[in-house]
Amino acid sequence: MAVWLMQLLCPKRHCILAAPYDPTRTSVANLQHDAQQFMLQEALNPWCALCGSTDLTFEHTETPFHSLTDIEPLLRDLAEAQAQTNKQFGRF
Repeated sequence: MAVWLMQLLCPKRHCILAAPYDPTRTSVANLQHDAQQFMLQEALNPWCALCGSTDLTFEHTETPFHSLTDIEPLLRDLAEAQAQTNKQFGRF
């Protein structure tokens, strides 16, 4: 099994949302629907906080990871880096 990554990107490829998933257990349509629901519920902004674009698209890419457990350390590191970026922009 390979882990796939769904990203919600603006045209400048700023990432609004990223979610790893196992395609044998999770449907792409459900993932995209959930992301759209987060935006409707205002739990996720429907625009890029860096450039302001509202032209957002989903992209799905296979990763080199074989399980969600394998990708966890990388995701923790990326989440920490994102938190630091958010602090620099003064939004969080």
